[in-house]
Amino acid sequence: LGAVGGLASRLLRANGAFWVLAVLFYVFGAQTLGLMDISATSPFSHIREHGGSNHLLMPTSLLQQWEWSRGTDGFGGGVVRITSCSSDYLNALYPCNVTDELRPGIRDMLHSFGHIGHEYHPTVMRMFGSHRIRRHLPHWDGGRPFPVYTVPGLELRRMLAEARAANESFVLEYDTLPGVVGDEKWRHTAVQSKVRLEEDGAGGINCRVLRRPLDEAEEWAPCGEDELPLQPAPTGLLMKFLVWFPYPVVEGVYEIPCID
Repeated sequence: LGAVGGLASRLLRANGAFWVLAVLFYVFGAQTLGLMDISATSPFSHIREHGGSNHLLMPTSLLQQWEWSRGTDGFGGGVVRITSCSSDYLNALYPCNVTDELRPGIRDMLHSFGHIGHEYHPTVMRMFGSHRIRRHLPHWDGGRPFPVYTVPGLELRRMLAEARAANESFVLEYDTLPGVVGDEKWRHTAVQSKVRLEEDGAGGINCRVLRRPLDEAEEWAPCGEDELPLQPAPTGLLMKFLVWFPYPVVEGVYEIPCID
């Protein structure tokens, strides 16, 4: 009986140690490595998980930056800036600007404390799941400038797969940013190439790329097989929890707004 009791005690201690380590990894390790963005540990401040860290001490998304890992399908693709999109499915999902839903008094109070007075709720849209619900909630549907935002290339592939599953015709334009790390000015303005994607909702795809957008003599050309819209949808266990926040690009504001 003593041996059985001793074994049970050791198993209980091992089980407790495992869960302590699991929680510590979830809270402190997942975001540092770039294994999680939309999660319960994401502060509303907001910590940047793509394009480099804005944390005072800690790095983020190291797997998207290390050369040996970013060459893999799960962590490659760089960062893109979505500049135009006509897909109601995608516009109801990201970036979910709910600033206009804030009462004027709330925005005045935020501004008085130095806050930029913007609020985004992409997590809410993700959690609803069905577009039949999201489409009835406030989102950009034209009539004002498009709400530009950045996402990792991997998230763009997921977004396109979802829009295609909805059999929706749309036009989407994005800029590919040079490199994988930069400051807020880089996220707002840097551009390596421009891509225009047209889909007819029935499998027809027209993808064109402007590889040197600053060269006035450069002409649009067909996308290569390595361009994000022509790559397959991301799959695997990693895609079950690696979901990225869209980071809004607010003109004249070089910081990440509150995102929930």
